[in-house]
Amino acid sequence: MRLTELGRSGRYRASFVPAKQYREYRLCLRAMQNTKRQKQRSVNQLHKLLCPVGAKASTVFSNIRGRAATAIITALAEGITGDALSALIAKSCAGFHLKRTPEEISEALQCDRESPVWPAIN
Repeated sequence: MRLTELGRSGRYRASFVPAKQYREYRLCLRAMQNTKRQKQRSVNQLHKLLCPVGAKASTVFSNIRGRAATAIITALAEGITGDALSALIAKSCAGFHLKRTPEEISEALQCDRESPVWPAIN
Protein backbone atom coordinates (compact mmCIF):
# COMPACT_ATOMS: atom_id res chain seq x y z
CA MET A 1 0.00 0.00 0.00
CA ARG A 2 2.75 2.37 0.91
CA LEU A 3 4.48 1.86 -2.45
CA THR A 4 1.30 2.61 -4.37
CA GLU A 5 0.81 5.79 -2.36
CA LEU A 6 4.37 6.90 -3.11
CA GLY A 7 3.82 6.09 -6.79
CA ARG A 8 0.61 8.13 -7.01
CA SER A 9 2.10 11.13 -5.26
CA GLY A 10 5.32 11.06 -7.32
CA ARG A 11 7.61 11.00 -4.26
CA TYR A 12 9.92 8.29 -5.53
CA ARG A 13 13.01 8.32 -7.67
CA ALA A 14 13.56 6.02 -10.60
CA SER A 15 16.45 3.63 -10.14
CA PHE A 16 19.53 4.03 -12.31
CA VAL A 17 20.15 1.29 -14.87
CA PRO A 18 23.43 1.77 -16.77
CA ALA A 19 23.69 1.27 -20.50
CA LYS A 20 24.13 -2.28 -21.80
CA GLN A 21 27.82 -1.85 -22.65
CA TYR A 22 28.59 -0.79 -19.04
CA ARG A 23 26.61 -3.70 -17.60
CA GLU A 24 28.56 -6.10 -19.84
CA TYR A 25 31.85 -4.47 -18.85
CA ARG A 26 30.99 -4.86 -15.15
CA LEU A 27 30.05 -8.50 -15.73
CA CYS A 28 33.41 -9.22 -17.39
CA LEU A 29 35.27 -7.36 -14.64
CA ARG A 30 33.52 -9.35 -11.90
CA ALA A 31 34.26 -12.62 -13.70
CA MET A 32 37.93 -11.70 -13.98
CA GLN A 33 38.12 -10.79 -10.29
CA ASN A 34 36.47 -14.08 -9.33
CA THR A 35 38.95 -16.01 -11.47
CA LYS A 36 41.87 -14.24 -9.79
CA ARG A 37 40.44 -15.04 -6.35
CA GLN A 38 39.96 -18.71 -7.28
CA LYS A 39 43.55 -18.94 -8.53
CA GLN A 40 44.90 -17.45 -5.30
CA ARG A 41 42.65 -19.74 -3.27
CA SER A 42 44.06 -22.81 -5.04
CA VAL A 43 47.65 -21.64 -4.41
CA ASN A 44 46.81 -21.16 -0.73
CA GLN A 45 45.27 -24.64 -0.56
CA LEU A 46 48.38 -26.18 -2.13
CA HIS A 47 50.57 -24.39 0.39
CA LYS A 48 48.31 -25.51 3.23
CA LEU A 49 48.61 -29.13 2.07
CA LEU A 50 52.39 -29.03 1.77
CA CYS A 51 53.10 -27.48 5.18
CA PRO A 52 51.80 -30.27 7.49
CA VAL A 53 53.92 -32.93 5.77
CA GLY A 54 57.06 -30.84 6.17
CA ALA A 55 57.57 -29.67 2.58
CA LYS A 56 58.55 -26.02 2.97
CA ALA A 57 58.07 -25.01 -0.64
CA SER A 58 57.37 -21.34 0.07
CA THR A 59 60.80 -20.93 1.69
CA VAL A 60 62.63 -21.96 -1.48
CA PHE A 61 60.29 -20.75 -4.24
CA SER A 62 59.06 -17.19 -4.61
CA ASN A 63 56.05 -18.53 -6.54
CA ILE A 64 55.01 -22.10 -5.78
CA ARG A 65 52.98 -22.17 -9.01
CA GLY A 66 55.88 -21.08 -11.22
CA ARG A 67 57.11 -23.38 -13.99
CA ALA A 68 60.10 -24.85 -12.12
CA ALA A 69 58.26 -25.11 -8.79
CA THR A 70 55.26 -26.79 -10.43
CA ALA A 71 57.46 -29.40 -12.11
CA ILE A 72 59.29 -30.16 -8.86
CA ILE A 73 56.16 -30.27 -6.66
CA THR A 74 54.34 -32.45 -9.21
CA ALA A 75 57.25 -34.90 -9.21
CA LEU A 76 57.23 -34.89 -5.42
CA ALA A 77 53.50 -35.63 -5.37
CA GLU A 78 53.96 -38.45 -7.89
CA GLY A 79 56.37 -40.16 -5.50
CA ILE A 80 59.70 -39.38 -7.13
CA THR A 81 62.38 -39.29 -4.41
CA GLY A 82 66.11 -39.48 -3.85
CA ASP A 83 68.51 -39.08 -6.75
CA ALA A 84 65.75 -38.83 -9.34
CA LEU A 85 64.20 -35.88 -7.49
CA SER A 86 67.62 -34.25 -7.02
CA ALA A 87 68.31 -34.60 -10.76
CA LEU A 88 64.93 -33.07 -11.61
CA ILE A 89 65.58 -30.18 -9.21
CA ALA A 90 69.00 -29.53 -10.77
CA LYS A 91 67.50 -29.67 -14.27
CA SER A 92 64.63 -27.33 -13.30
CA CYS A 93 67.01 -24.87 -11.65
CA ALA A 94 69.26 -24.66 -14.71
CA GLY A 95 67.06 -22.37 -16.78
CA PHE A 96 65.51 -20.29 -14.00
CA HIS A 97 66.68 -17.82 -11.41
CA LEU A 98 65.48 -19.36 -8.16
CA LYS A 99 65.86 -18.14 -4.58
CA ARG A 100 67.90 -21.14 -3.44
CA THR A 101 70.40 -23.68 -4.70
CA PRO A 102 69.28 -27.17 -5.79
CA GLU A 103 70.66 -28.63 -2.55
CA GLU A 104 68.65 -26.20 -0.42
CA ILE A 105 65.52 -26.94 -2.45
CA SER A 106 66.00 -30.67 -2.04
CA GLU A 107 66.49 -30.29 1.72
CA ALA A 108 63.42 -28.05 2.12
CA LEU A 109 61.21 -30.51 0.23
CA GLN A 110 62.07 -33.49 2.43
CA CYS A 111 58.69 -34.51 3.79
CA ASP A 112 56.90 -37.15 5.82
CA ARG A 113 55.31 -39.47 3.27
CA GLU A 114 53.69 -41.52 6.05
CA SER A 115 51.56 -38.56 7.13
CA PRO A 116 47.78 -39.03 6.81
CA VAL A 117 47.73 -35.73 4.89
CA TRP A 118 49.95 -37.08 2.09
CA PRO A 119 47.16 -38.81 0.07
CA ALA A 120 45.40 -35.44 -0.29
CA ILE A 121 48.41 -34.06 -2.18
CA ASN A 122 48.37 -36.79 -4.80
